[in-house]
Amino acid sequence: MVAARYFLFLMLFVSATAMAQLEEKLTIYVSGGGAVPVESFLFARPILLQGGDALDLTNDPGNFNDFYDNGINLDVGLNYTVFSNLALVGRFSYNYFNFNHSALEQAMTPTLKEIFAQIEQPYVPANLSLEGGAASIYLVTLGVRTGLDIGVFRPYLIGGGGWMHVSREQVDISYVDDLVSFFDRFNDSSSNAPVLTGGAGMQVRISDTVRPFLQFDYTNGFTDNDNTILYGFRFGLQLGLQTD
Repeated sequence: MVAARYFLFLMLFVSATAMAQLEEKLTIYVSGGGAVPVESFLFARPILLQGGDALDLTNDPGNFNDFYDNGINLDVGLNYTVFSNLALVGRFSYNYFNFNHSALEQAMTPTLKEIFAQIEQPYVPANLSLEGGAASIYLVTLGVRTGLDIGVFRPYLIGGGGWMHVSREQVDISYVDDLVSFFDRFNDSSSNAPVLTGGAGMQVRISDTVRPFLQFDYTNGFTDNDNTILYGFRFGLQLGLQTD
């Protein structure tokens, strides 16, 4: 009976010690910022307005991706400190990009005016309708962060890999009046792909458990047709789990 009590006490002591060490090494972070889309698989064909004969408005499908606005990103993650200058980092990231209808309309207008001049009809911009197209990108990655432990300001490098999910809303392009009508639809699309990430940042040590940071990222997802490439920047806060 006495031996059982000592064994129970020993197990509680070991568990408490292990939890204390885990709390000391484990931190969480939250961050948010902006993202710049560079390339994407999202559109794999030109715009074809169907109205009798199909009208090709662009020879380069990649140009369609130019009409995405710079986006926003939100991140949450866990850091496990292996050594003072080395940590394992698990990350979940959400990125959102709005599709700029006005910019696409402006790019289409010269060609549409030429088409309407050929059929001797007036082109009325108000009759052109563009809907949908917003894109979302989700990332789940595991990486390594290494840096210099030189006091309050701590520069670091980070790299890793994982999985990317990219999705785009359906896009409808239409022109309707009493004499002329055109229409094209890009169905919604999505893709899953492996991804590599890398970046650099600066952490400010306010205390052992509170550390704001600024980080710049490069993301390359190996999606079909074209890779999906993003540049991002994030402001965040790393928080320790120690309660004492």
